[in-house]
Amino acid sequence: MSSQKTSAETHTSKTKAQTNPEGSAVSGAFASEVVVPSDHPSLAGHFPGRPVVPAVVMLDAVHSALSGILQSRARPALRSIRVAKFLQPVLPGQRIEVRFKLDATQSRATFEGWRGTVRVFEGSFIL
Repeated sequence: MSSQKTSAETHTSKTKAQTNPEGSAVSGAFASEVVVPSDHPSLAGHFPGRPVVPAVVMLDAVHSALSGILQSRARPALRSIRVAKFLQPVLPGQRIEVRFKLDATQSRATFEGWRGTVRVFEGSFIL
């Protein structure tokens, strides 16, 4: 994963977090919405005539959304993708709600992507 943002749009929509005495989030459950637009450059070859959002684009968008939730000045380093399972295809323009759970040390985040009531992917990052 590079530190460049993809052209996927991300929007933080809701959060629930435990905070430390200084008021910064240290753990909890968060959600963000991700939409990969139909003109994203990766879609031309993946697959012509029937575009599907590549997994690497979704993972980069998830990492970017997590960065926004953490409100960090620098994008948190991604040390490892422990697990990533893609259960359903994600199509351009679909709104995916990404639900995160962040541990108390902010070193591990689990995530699930939902299209309405259908889970489309899940995984975990080591930060």
